[in-house]
Amino acid sequence: CEECRLREEKDLAHLYSNISMAGGVLKCVLLLVCVAQAFCVTSFFLKEGVRKCFIEDIPKDTLVVGSYQAWDLEQNEFKPEGSQSREKESPLGMKVQATGPNKESLVQREGGATGRVAFTSKASGEHEICFQTNSTRWFGVGTVRVDLDLVTGAETTDYADLARAEHLTELEVFIRRLNDRVSDIRREQAYFKQREMEFRDESEDTNARVMWFSVVQTLFLLVSGVWQVKHLQGFFQSKKLV
Repeated sequence: CEECRLREEKDLAHLYSNISMAGGVLKCVLLLVCVAQAFCVTSFFLKEGVRKCFIEDIPKDTLVVGSYQAWDLEQNEFKPEGSQSREKESPLGMKVQATGPNKESLVQREGGATGRVAFTSKASGEHEICFQTNSTRWFGVGTVRVDLDLVTGAETTDYADLARAEHLTELEVFIRRLNDRVSDIRREQAYFKQREMEFRDESEDTNARVMWFSVVQTLFLLVSGVWQVKHLQGFFQSKKLV
């Protein structure tokens, strides 16, 4: 009937409108994620010959990628109090080393002012990524600025290249990114669950030690009190005071 057909067309139009709205929301969320990742860059000052390290607490089998860019400070540029620009008699270079929770070396490289370092964690725990200039001085130590972009897990994937290679739509790219992020969250949850179990066992062990220490202390005080009473009783009897 005509009324049923009009109702179906109205329902289809409403459905298409909801799909378009959902697509717009997904595009906005994807844009916000991209913008947030674009500004996740850490800048710090590094003196010649001084080693500066960053600690990342990451689970096992997690890819870590760090991109860095070192800059010589200009005379009119802001610099920490007491620091000075580096003497540009030699090209600026950086030494980068990453170590695992057991202090094992995961990657070690020496290159120019711009570089990229990547490694996969072999064990869960705190990983150190250290930076140092390739020049050292006894006097006139200079300072450089380093911009570091450190990403882990799904954030290391270039989804733009992935979309071009696999001919994915924006929605498919967003779903792929979301699935990868969920996998990272599950891995982190499993890691933190393991950490929570270790802390709980350590806390219970500490509580047991405190309890037994209190029991031993109480028994010692009781034995000491009984001994003091017996000693005083014997003393008074020897002096014929009782």
